[in-house]
Parts: sequence; C-alpha cells; structure tokens
Amino acid sequence: MSRRRTLILFLGMMLFLATSAESCTEDHHYAAPSGFCADIFGDGQNGRTAGLESIMWPGQVIDNYNSDNENIGLLPCQPRNYQVTMKPGEGGDRGTPTEATTNNNTNVLVAWTMYFTLNQDRVAQRDMADLCGKYQCWFNPDDVNDPKSANPHWRLMLDENPGRAGDDAIKAAINGFGADVKLGGESWNGFGDSIWRHPTTEQSLKIAQEADKLFDATARVRTGSNQDLFCGSGSVSFWKDPKRPGAKGNHFTCGQVRFVIDNIVNADPAQQKASQQQAAAVHSQNANESRQNAADKLYGKGQGGFWLGVEDTIDRCAQDNQKCTINLGNPPGH
Repeated sequence: MSRRRTLILFLGMMLFLATSAESCTEDHHYAAPSGFCADIFGDGQNGRTAGLESIMWPGQVIDNYNSDNENIGLLPCQPRNYQVTMKPGEGGDRGTPTEATTNNNTNVLVAWTMYFTLNQDRVAQRDMADLCGKYQCWFNPDDVNDPKSANPHWRLMLDENPGRAGDDAIKAAINGFGADVKLGGESWNGFGDSIWRHPTTEQSLKIAQEADKLFDATARVRTGSNQDLFCGSGSVSFWKDPKRPGAKGNHFTCGQVRFVIDNIVNADPAQQKASQQQAAAVHSQNANESRQNAADKLYGKGQGGFWLGVEDTIDRCAQDNQKCTINLGNPPGH
C-alpha cells in the first residue's frame, strides 16, 4: 500500500471516529426543558431495564442518556389551570359544569377554575408517572415552547382525576357534609339558595375556600395515590433549596390547590330566569324609591314626584330628538 493511500485511509478513519464521538456525546447528554420534569424510561429490550429509570427536574442535565435504548416523557412542572365552563365553546378545558345541590335541595350548575402545579417531590413524581402511564399523557418535546399546550391524553388525565376531584370538592362545599374522616373529620353545613338567587363575591370566595380544603382528600380517592399529586401554583409550593430540586434531603412543600368560582346558576333555566326577573324588579323598585326620597329632600316632602316628572319629560324629549315646550303652573289664557 502506498504511503499516500495509507495517509488517506488514516485520515478517513480519524474523521469517522470524530463524527461517532460527536454523535455519542449528543446522545449521552440531555437537558430537561425549562418548566418541565422529564421521566426517563428503559426500553426493556435485550435484558435492559423496563419502566421508569430516573426523573429529571427543570433545567437539569444527565450525561448517561442513550436515545437508542431510552425514552423520555415530559410533564409540566409549572403553573397550570383547569377551567370548567357552563357550556362547550366558551373556552376552558371542559364545557360541562359541575352539578351540585344546595342544602335546600336545589340543583345548581357551577363553573369554576382550578390553579395548580404538579407535586415535584420524588415519590409523588413516581406516582404521577404511574398515573400518566394509564393515559400516555406525557408531553412531546415539540410542545414545550407553548406553556398553554396540552395533548388530548393529558386533557383526559385532567378530566378524570383533578377535574372529577374538583367536582367532588365543590359538591361537598355547597351541599355540606357530616364528620367524614376522608374529608378531614370536620362537618360543614353548606350553602342555601342564596348562592344562585343573590350571588355575592363573599359567598363565591367561601365556597372556593371550602373546596380548597377538601381537594386533597377527593383527589387521593380519584388518583389512588397516598400522595398529593397536585399542588397549588405560585408561592405556596416550593423546594426548600430551589437550586437543588430532587436532591436527597431537599423537601418540596406542596401547598393547597386554589379554586375560583366563576358562576352559579339554577339547573332549571325557568327558575333561574324567574329569579333574575324578580331581582331586576326589586332593584328597579329600590332605585325608584331612592330617587323619590332624594327628590323629596331636594324639593320638599311631597313635591319630589312633580319635579321628577318634569325631569323625565325633558329626558324623553332629548332621547327622541324633539324640541319640547313645557309649561309649569297654570296653562296660558286661564
């Protein structure tokens, strides 16, 4: 073999090794995307491990990943929400409201939103991987750039687990319950028909607060896990040392999931409409009485009605774009 040919062969081999080394380096390093935890699974082939091998937290890098023998599933470890609306087409995740009963035995429909994040504790993450496996609810790498993205399998998991647990919590909060051990051993009287007849912000907040407290118990029933897989988003859930997520001895605090009650109506549209009409009539009557009282104070007791009539006549002329002449006192010629 000539020296020239030997040199060419040597250079070709070096190029092949360099290319192979670069390929291996890329295969053996993997960084979990921002906002996502990564479950790494063995393929179970040729005597290799099958199932969950390790968990990575957002931004972490592993050096021993092999794309030929291992698969990665991503789960959002970031703030999320689950929204239930009154009907399909109103946005949100589910277009069928929660059917609840007041303590007056009136059926109501409830629209609500739940704010949550996944529990990042290692044991909870393993249970979450088991739950996700029933639905194949992991995110694809292409989804990570859209924080609002969700595949149908993830949505189904939410519907059947935290979604149904939310239904259970809201039903109990509205209807009330006895000292059920599963619900913390406390009792609660629930709410009456005022929540749909005369809804107030204060009532909605109280229902949401009760649902917050009940959710952990109802979620464990739905998921079958003895861990709280869903936590409250925001500052209520955090690592003791945020720079070492998943590290041994580093505790993850899982705060309460937060509910917001968006709307409550009577399940019978006829009753809801009648109540709204009655409320509107009462509001109109109260407004008229307040207006009459204010006019009597201004013009003298018993005189307010006359001057309100004058004001209304002037307003009506203005609305109809008419030039009106209003005579006060005795008519001309008398």
